[in-house]
Order: sequence, then C-alpha cells, then structure tokens
Amino acid sequence: MKLSTKSRYAARCLIDLAIYGKDHPLSITEIGAREEISERYLELIFATLKKAGFIASARGSQGGYQLIRPIESITIYDIIALMETNTSIVNTQDGRDPMKRILMREVWSLIDDNLKAYLSDLTIAELSLS
Repeated sequence: MKLSTKSRYAARCLIDLAIYGKDHPLSITEIGAREEISERYLELIFATLKKAGFIASARGSQGGYQLIRPIESITIYDIIALMETNTSIVNTQDGRDPMKRILMREVWSLIDDNLKAYLSDLTIAELSLS
C-alpha cells in the first residue's frame, strides 16, 4: 500500500489535535506551522475529516478545529480508508493465471490482511502518548 500525502498528513494532524488541542480549538495556521504543511492543503484535508465526523470547527477569534471522536476510537486504518481510494497493497490479479492465484492467496492477501489488522488496532490515543 502506497500512502498519499493526504493520509500521512491527516494522521499527523489528528495526532497534533490530540496532543495540543485537548482544551481549545487549534487553527489551521497553528497546525500547519507546527507540522510544516501548507494551510491550503490542510483546508482540503480538514474538510474531508470534518465531513467524516472526526473533527468539528468553530468560527471566530478563538475558533479552530477540535476532535469530536474519542481518540481511542480513531485508528490509522480509519484515516487511510477515508483518504485513499484503494487500501490494498496489490491490485486484483488475473484469476486465470495459476501462479498469480497462488501468490495472491498465499502471499499478497495475507500481507494485506495483516497490515490492515495492525493499522486497525493502532489508535490516535496510542500514538499521541508516544
């Protein structure tokens, strides 16, 4: 699985919100400066995270973004599944080719399943404590 910058940045931003935004909303400017991500790109990422119910925004001078889902319930796989169109490490192979079928069944599918299981167990709560 090759992750886009959207997935990687979304995970970083959610961890940033978990660490620094416990008591108050954080602005995109503040997060962008700390994470070294452009505000314009963060706006796209935050719109997706907001629409999916991970974060909420508040307007005004004290406004910004806050997590609305408990950090124990947000997994890295949740973020990847939201940001990526394909979460498999390999594309579906031609089922007529016996070698491709064997490799898919015995190798690629197992790696894919194990990676998804690992990422599904890894939460923002765990990562924000590290």
